[in-house]
Amino acid sequence: ATGSTFQPALRKVTQQLPESFLREEFTRINVELQASATLEYCMSSFAKSNTSEEGAAFASAIIQTQKLGADVTDTLVRQAQLARANQEARIERMIARLQTMLFVPISAFMMPAFLVIFLAPAMSNIATMMG
Repeated sequence: ATGSTFQPALRKVTQQLPESFLREEFTRINVELQASATLEYCMSSFAKSNTSEEGAAFASAIIQTQKLGADVTDTLVRQAQLARANQEARIERMIARLQTMLFVPISAFMMPAFLVIFLAPAMSNIATMMG
């Protein structure tokens, strides 16, 4: 039957997850599946309660895979690759913003040091000429 291999895998993975929102949601899905809810209903509920794009995409992919009767393994591999790519893109955007955000504090702390380096010789020459 469609989804028959997904449900045991979901139970096993849920047990291995650390305490988190995801573990709570997967536990809820497992309970609902054991109470004869459909996988489509459970995944739709998961997508509604999840605010991340990856969570909604995961739920949608599982629903679509079940409807088509396709292998869940390929779907999960693609979803993992997509989630990794999205995470890497978010990190790269954060790094790009970090450079801009650090410019002001770095320049504020470096400016006095540069002034001392460049003005000290001149001040020394002026002091020598006056004294």
